[in-house]
Amino acid sequence: MRRQAIFSPGFQERMGRERENAMRNRERIHSFDKDRAAILRDFPLAGALQYDSRGMGALSFGDFCRLCTTTDILYSKRELKSSRKALEREMQEYFLFLDADKDGLLCASDMDSRGFVGQDSRSRAYAWRNSRKGMPYGDMPNKAFPEHGRMEKEFMENKLGRINASLKKREAGGFCIYEYSLPVLDLPRELCGVKILHMSDIHFHEVAARKRNWLAEKVSERVRKRNEEKIRFLENIASHFPSAPDIVAVTGDFVVKGASDITERAFCALRGIFPSAIRFFTRGNDEHKQSHNAEITRAITEAGFEDITNRQKRLTINGRHINIAGVDDCVRGSPEAPLFASEHRIEPHFLFMHNLDALERKIPGHYDAVFWGHLHGFEPFGAGRLLLRLKHSFHNLNKATLGWSALSLRTFSYNSPGLGSHFPWRALGPAEGATIITLVHE
Repeated sequence: MRRQAIFSPGFQERMGRERENAMRNRERIHSFDKDRAAILRDFPLAGALQYDSRGMGALSFGDFCRLCTTTDILYSKRELKSSRKALEREMQEYFLFLDADKDGLLCASDMDSRGFVGQDSRSRAYAWRNSRKGMPYGDMPNKAFPEHGRMEKEFMENKLGRINASLKKREAGGFCIYEYSLPVLDLPRELCGVKILHMSDIHFHEVAARKRNWLAEKVSERVRKRNEEKIRFLENIASHFPSAPDIVAVTGDFVVKGASDITERAFCALRGIFPSAIRFFTRGNDEHKQSHNAEITRAITEAGFEDITNRQKRLTINGRHINIAGVDDCVRGSPEAPLFASEHRIEPHFLFMHNLDALERKIPGHYDAVFWGHLHGFEPFGAGRLLLRLKHSFHNLNKATLGWSALSLRTFSYNSPGLGSHFPWRALGPAEGATIITLVHE
C-alpha cells in the first residue's frame, strides 16, 4: 500500500512545513533523515490503525513492524530489501518515540483529537500521568474516537472470555489447583508454554494449645489442623504438577503473628517448592505490621525466594527476555514503581504485588498482567469487598473481580484465592489453592 492511502490529503505539504521544527529535535531522533523526522513528529496514527491485526483498536510493536515493512510509510523498497535486519533497532526506537503514554501500544490514548501523535498528544499524556496520582489504574480516555473506544472494550471482554474459558480446576491435597492460559501480545515463540506458579496469602499460623473455653479451643484446633494441611500441601506440591513451572511467585502475607509462624517444618516446605524454578516474592501487609519484619524477610530469602519488592528484574528463558517487577503493599508499605529501560515495555512484562491499590496511574501501563492477593477471594461472604467500597479509597479493588479482570487494553489482573483464610472456615468464597498460568501467543 502506498503512502497516499494512509496519510490524509496535504500531508506532504504539512510535512515540509514541519521539517524545520522537526530537525530542531534531531537529538531525540538520532538517525532519522528529514522526511522520517517530520513523519514521526506528526504521525497519522488514526490512519495507520488499519494495520491492527487483532481488532483491538491499537498497534502492538509487531503490528508496527508489519506496517513499516509492508508499506513505504517510513522506508523505501530499496532500504527494506537491502538492510531489513539493520532496520529492526530503528523501528524499535521509532515505536518507543511514538508511544506517548508509554504503555507499549499505539492507541487512541496516544493521539490528539485529529488522530495524530504529535507534541500536543505527548503533552496531554504527560499531564494525565502526573495529575492522576492516587487514581485508578487504566487507559487514558480519548472521547474524540468513540469507535476505537468500542473496539478496545470488545477486545478486553473477548480476551477475558478466552482466559476464563481456559480454566481447569482440580482438587489436590485439600486445596485447589487453578490452571489458566494467558494470551500475551507479541509473545515470542520461544516463550510460548512458559508456566508461572502464583501463590499468595499462605498465612502460616502456629497456634499454641490453650484451654480458655470450648469455642476458643475448637477454633484453635481448626487453625492448627489447617496449618498442618497447608504445610503438607507445600511439601508435596511437586506431585500435583506434571512438570515444574518456570517461575514461582508468592505475593505476600506468609505469616499471621510473626516470624515464629515460620517453623522449621514450614521453612523446609518453602525451600522445597520447585527449587529449580526462578522463585521470588513481594511483601504483604502482614510482613510490615510485625515488629520483626526483617526476620520474616530473611527467613523467606534463606528458603530460596528473592525479594523483588519495589524492584525490577529481566529474566532470560529459552534465549528470550521476560521482565518481572514487584511493588510493596500500599497499606503498610511504601510502594514505588521500579525503574525499567524503555525498550522493556515492548517485551513481556509482569507485575507482582500484594494489594492491587498500589497500582495507580503514576505506575506505567506497560504490564501484560498483574498478579496479587490480599482479598482471599473476598472471603468471607464478600463483606470485605463491601467495606472497601464504603471507604471510597480503594479504587482498583472496587473495580476488580475475583480471578481475572481487565484494567486496561494491555493490562489484565489476577486475584489469587490464597492458601490461608482470615477465619478458620472459608464460607461462600472460592476454594483455597494455587494457580498455574501458561503463557500463549495472542
